Amino acid sequence: MISKRLKYIFDKWNVDSLPIGILLITASILRIWDIQHLPFMHDEFSALFRVEYKNFSDLIRLGVMENDSHPAGVQVFLYYWTKMVGFSENWIKLPFIVVGIWSVWLIYSIGTEWFNKTVGLISASFLTSTQYFVFYSQLARPYATGLWAVLWLVHSWTKIIKSEKIVNQHYMVFSALLFLSAVMHAFSTFAAILIYFSGFLFISSDKRKLYIYSALGAILLYAPHIPVFYFQLKKSDIGGWLGAPSPTFLLDFLKYFFHFSIFFIGISAVLIVLSLITMDKQRMLSWKLRIAGLLWFSISFLTAYLFSIYKTPIIQFSTLYFTFPFVILILFSFFKPLPGRFNLLIVSTIMFIGISTLVFHRRHYETMYQQGYDQSAREIKKDFSRYGSHISVVSYSSTPRMLAFYLDKEGVKDYKLFSKHDQITDFQNFIFDLNTESIAFTLSDGGPADWVEIVRNKFPYEIHNCTWFNTEYFLFSKNNIENHAVVSVKEKVFQITDNQQISGIKTISIFDKNRIYGDVWQKHCDSIFHKKEPKTVSIITSGRALNSMIQTKIVLEIKDEKTNKILHWQSGTLNNDTILPGERFFLTTVLKSSLLQDIDLQSILKIYIWNPERTEFVVDQMKVNIYRQSPMYYGLFEPL
Repeated sequence: MISKRLKYIFDKWNVDSLPIGILLITASILRIWDIQHLPFMHDEFSALFRVEYKNFSDLIRLGVMENDSHPAGVQVFLYYWTKMVGFSENWIKLPFIVVGIWSVWLIYSIGTEWFNKTVGLISASFLTSTQYFVFYSQLARPYATGLWAVLWLVHSWTKIIKSEKIVNQHYMVFSALLFLSAVMHAFSTFAAILIYFSGFLFISSDKRKLYIYSALGAILLYAPHIPVFYFQLKKSDIGGWLGAPSPTFLLDFLKYFFHFSIFFIGISAVLIVLSLITMDKQRMLSWKLRIAGLLWFSISFLTAYLFSIYKTPIIQFSTLYFTFPFVILILFSFFKPLPGRFNLLIVSTIMFIGISTLVFHRRHYETMYQQGYDQSAREIKKDFSRYGSHISVVSYSSTPRMLAFYLDKEGVKDYKLFSKHDQITDFQNFIFDLNTESIAFTLSDGGPADWVEIVRNKFPYEIHNCTWFNTEYFLFSKNNIENHAVVSVKEKVFQITDNQQISGIKTISIFDKNRIYGDVWQKHCDSIFHKKEPKTVSIITSGRALNSMIQTKIVLEIKDEKTNKILHWQSGTLNNDTILPGERFFLTTVLKSSLLQDIDLQSILKIYIWNPERTEFVVDQMKVNIYRQSPMYYGLFEPL
């Protein structure tokens, strides 16, 4: 009797609970794996450096209103959380990881309530194993908490619209979750508003009074935040650093979501087709929920996309984070309830493909766990051990303190940090005056690539280089370091000359008052660029002034061969630095092909010197270097 009872319980648990149990355990492992080596990223540092205020008033005024575009919820949490745990990466990230795991259970529960357990398990499988959801739940930012709040809100909303009885507790929890969603992220706020108003299409008339009261309660809780919201809205500089989205934004997002894997896309498509083939007759409520979920995503996406096109770019992949789970629910919502063994088979298939592509195709535990700040500091420490201490440590980043955090952690004491607020002329003069044999140079946060060429001009031997997300590290030397081979990173090198000579002076080109433009060096773009392989084009020009010069430029342009229309134009200048007669000058400009949208490979790349002030000078070096750009630079969001 007892053995039969135990067998029944085991069988029941196995059928009903094993798949979601596996998902929750797997979600935990994928997010907590090697957490002690999970470093801070730029956005996390930005938030953490804005909690170091003596009082709550300064936190809201300086840490949120004047220096942030997000609601105050996460910033307030970090303010108190860091007082307890300090600036420890794993402890700061842990609450966000926990709510990320919790979100897997919430989407499972919503899918089960809306449709059936099979749909809930499939949806939870995607939230468990895709980089999109793993990545953002490992960040101490508003994404994981915002999604958790929105999913919990929908879970509570579902109870209200489906319950036959009026349960006051449901409305109280719903009110609190409306508030919680509103203080996490601008688009979790927007999602909460959409969810709330769509509820009037579902609830019966006898529930509407309490439903309205729940909104009033949320507004009352939110009232202290209204001045913050108004100030940020009035300031309206959100997204100013972003570029306008391309017409293929949504397609690019879907490729990213499916790990740029044809196999992952194919299996998902097969599952959708199977659900349509085998579906039962659907209830009216199921169709209404599908429409609601689709509208939540569509309105959110279109609002962000159109706002980005016609006003200020704000849309990113993270913008879709709070409503995209409902698209997943809808895509697989036609599955009829399947037996436990089939649920387990489908979950296992999605998990196997998702995790294998996450680990091997997306290399998540390499790109995410090796960020530029911590890795640069470690490489610098290694280079001191390899080559001695006669190395200058120099960096560029938007906020130098971020790199300094890890330099100090690694025990690197002597360094010079430049930021976006420093002038390139000051950087160039600093590099020119360095007396050390070698330089360790870090370029972070998508910094100006021509700064690398300024360093290379003084330290021509590149000993080695490393690339991580949004960061490049170089060790340069004035001379080849004994017993260590110099890294050859150039794919192609073009020496440029227009065959002019001047008696007694080594030169390749001469300019005077009668010469405004140098000879044009040109190549078809298809001989340099490849759409699937980003390249960096570096132009270096140097020489000696015969008269004072200040406006001379090296120009790079891309032209349409048929229409002669300029598709791209940029120049390298003397940076308002007057070059006196007899002094040497240096010009450089760098183009990263990854920054050009839909480059026409049939167009022509042209390079030439522009002498608008008609001064006199000679050029003794002019060359174009073509480098392969490491896919790791954009690897968190682009194909590897």
